[in-house]
Amino acid sequence: SVSLSPEFETIGDDLLTAIADWQHFAILSLLDTKSFRNDPRWIGERLGIDPGVARDTVERLLRLGLARLEGDTIVPTRRNLATSNDVPSAALRNSHKQSLEQAIAALEYSPVEERDVSSVTMAIDVQRIPLAKEAIRAFRRRLMRLLEAGSPDEVYNLNIQLVPVTRKKS
Repeated sequence: SVSLSPEFETIGDDLLTAIADWQHFAILSLLDTKSFRNDPRWIGERLGIDPGVARDTVERLLRLGLARLEGDTIVPTRRNLATSNDVPSAALRNSHKQSLEQAIAALEYSPVEERDVSSVTMAIDVQRIPLAKEAIRAFRRRLMRLLEAGSPDEVYNLNIQLVPVTRKKS
């Protein structure tokens, strides 16, 4: 796999397919929280999933080498995983759909003080899309470093969308 920087490891589509469902990345992040407990029931309660799904997901993370046991606890083996850029992937599309569905659900159940959702509609020069993608990637990484500092106690998902509203003329 190709390394983006010392902080990130790019994972291939085969591995992504195995862990595309959102709870894999959520559990990897939950491992970094100060209150983490290696208990499928606790994990299930924290993520709103069945304890059996939590147990199976943890077992998959261990089997794939994305986490390891240290005594009674589980630790991630890789700090930050990234997917490839601008490569079509059914697994990645599915993962993005799940993230968007979680964002929609959060509009209903998360207090406004605990979330931020905003949008802007604009006319753009599509030739500048590659510049926009790079700026978004840099922003995501800066924000991740800012928010992961300190003593993590909750798991959040950051979604940023830059999508066309107009349809191309044929």
